[in-house]
Amino acid sequence: MQNRPKNGFTLIELLVVIAIIAILAAILFPVFAQAREKARTSSCLSNIKQLGTGIAMYIQDVDEMVPRGQYNVDGMASLASRTWVKDIEPYTKNWPIARCPSETTDPFGIWNGSTANIKWWYNWMRWPSYGYNWNYLNQSDCSYWGNWGGGLPVSLAAIGSPAATVALTDVKLVGTSAGFYTSATVDSPAAIWAPDCCTWSNGGWGIGAFGDTLNFVGKETYTGLFAVRHTNGGNVAFTDGHAKFYMPGAAAAGTNWRTGIASGAIVINDRSQYIWDLQ
Repeated sequence: MQNRPKNGFTLIELLVVIAIIAILAAILFPVFAQAREKARTSSCLSNIKQLGTGIAMYIQDVDEMVPRGQYNVDGMASLASRTWVKDIEPYTKNWPIARCPSETTDPFGIWNGSTANIKWWYNWMRWPSYGYNWNYLNQSDCSYWGNWGGGLPVSLAAIGSPAATVALTDVKLVGTSAGFYTSATVDSPAAIWAPDCCTWSNGGWGIGAFGDTLNFVGKETYTGLFAVRHTNGGNVAFTDGHAKFYMPGAAAAGTNWRTGIASGAIVINDRSQYIWDLQ
């Protein structure tokens, strides 16, 4: 009696197939992850561009004055009882664009949590994914620093080149479950020693900056509050409304910033390359 040929795989053949699949998965999964992040980066860039356009529209409607980064409203105790996000919402009419799709921190579940009564505009306004350049755009009369959460707004005429002056960037949510402290504003790289801006003593970028404290201890970026969540870079919108992606070195152009430098040692060394000030 003649034996029939077997049609199944041998154990060795099966192991070879599994090994090939594992190798392909190891090659392709990072590619897929990069593609997803690239899509999120593009979505974030669209968000920040819309917000930048909203700021440009606000400026035209309010006697060519820029918005305030954050400020107190009479009768309300919170330092940030209002932020720039609320002021430009009549122009954007879209609260969800204040949330970057790559941001994983959701303070108190205000975006994706199960408690409905905290998912409202006041919390979205306080903890957006994009920070306002308050060091320079709110540097008219720094004596208001601490009362409004910044100086007074500057006029459009005070900005030498709106297309080369930062308005917004991707920003970190710095804090803990005991209370998220900031995300509505961002610090410029050399804010501490710059003579023409308002800031806190732990502002700016580098070692010792507020942006690397609390939940960022052990995950320091040395970029202050500027978030580098998109393949080690972040999106930036300018005062004229346009937006583009920046790596930290490009965002800190015109300074001596580098990874690991102390915040107090960072200075502006080339104003023509510096994208944060009003010149």
